[in-house]
Amino acid sequence: MGIFGKSRHEKEVEGLFRLTTHLYSMLGGDKIVTEARALRFERPDSHFRLLFLCLSTAQCAAASKMKNPDAILNDSMLTLVQFSLTPEGRIFTPPPDPQEAANLAGACVQDFLNRWSSWVDISPSNPATATAIVVGMLREVESAAPIAKGDGDRLFPLGQWVERSLEPMRSAF
Repeated sequence: MGIFGKSRHEKEVEGLFRLTTHLYSMLGGDKIVTEARALRFERPDSHFRLLFLCLSTAQCAAASKMKNPDAILNDSMLTLVQFSLTPEGRIFTPPPDPQEAANLAGACVQDFLNRWSSWVDISPSNPATATAIVVGMLREVESAAPIAKGDGDRLFPLGQWVERSLEPMRSAF
């Protein structure tokens, strides 16, 4: 912290962390929205994966307002991995090895950011396909099994809810 308070970087990391944890609480935490009740946490690390889907979603929403989005994302990811390895953070069921947890978090974030990039390109011209991209991310959080028709139908309303959350998240950042 500088003489005059927190730096812009610190404020942006805190802002991204706040958006991430709020979205997580809505999808898998204590303030769960009705649409999120459709989620089935079949993987032992589904909550951990959801946390990093929330981080990538918050990053997608807020990156345009950040001075250095990559640095903010990297610091936020490190903070979330470190927290998940504490006794309080074990609710996210990370892999027990810190390096394995960091590797999984990095792989998840990269995969989800690539999908969000596709979503940005597709959403203006093909909203249903864009929502299907979000549904695919939600299914990836849930299970390693391929998505089935029933999964798509079940997760589509939640995918739309996540999409509608992007602009409010951008505004809140």
